[in-house]
Amino acid sequence: MTYKDCWYNSVCSKYNTRECSSMCIRYTEMLNMMKYSGIPKNLYGTQSLYLPNVDIEAYTILLNIKDNIKDFVQNGNNLYIFSKVTGNGKTTWGIKLLQSYFNSVWLGNGLRLRGFFIPTQAFLLDKKNAISGNTSEDSKLFSVTDSFGHNLLTTKNLINCDIIVWDDFLLNNISPYDYANIFAIIDQRYLNGKTNIFTAGGSLEELDNVYGSCISSRIAMNCTVVEFKAIDYRAMTLKRNAEGQGAGLNG
Repeated sequence: MTYKDCWYNSVCSKYNTRECSSMCIRYTEMLNMMKYSGIPKNLYGTQSLYLPNVDIEAYTILLNIKDNIKDFVQNGNNLYIFSKVTGNGKTTWGIKLLQSYFNSVWLGNGLRLRGFFIPTQAFLLDKKNAISGNTSEDSKLFSVTDSFGHNLLTTKNLINCDIIVWDDFLLNNISPYDYANIFAIIDQRYLNGKTNIFTAGGSLEELDNVYGSCISSRIAMNCTVVEFKAIDYRAMTLKRNAEGQGAGLNG
């Protein structure tokens, strides 16, 4: 019997065997980590990416990090993925690496919070709404709750979890309140040797212009910087899928 609802079947050796069912321990452990990470449900599992020739070097670096993700996180390394254009895989790679880390630590994990995927702008807008008293779940752009409805995006959890993917981290501008929220978390994670993966629309130099050196210097510490140079191939991927063309990169 095969558990067809499992998004994990493309990388699981037990798929399509007698052991494949909704009672699978690996599925349960992974599902808990995924649900409590903030990764959108439609992005669970393997995402196919096209490999543009111009980004072969960048992909090689990222695949090496992916294959050694547990050591990368244990060493408290950071990763900064940026590009001047949109739609060329930055977010997908951030999620891919986060899921790879979950896959490396799932055994016996239980309900331990390992990492978060955070859309930066939505996170900060929710913080602003909170100070005006608008804290209902329906009003939030982004929320992560446990099975009892308790908020998991507490300062303690954000500081202490193993890894955070900060998506679209480079904003056009940042208010003093935004800065205070970001700095408090980044600074404590830096001091505690916790891993961060940033996706951004500009370089570390541009990040410094927005956030200042106090934040950018902490991000740059023990940081691998990867630039994507390909054009926006999100639309290209949709076109190729419709035409049944192209070779994908999975995993």
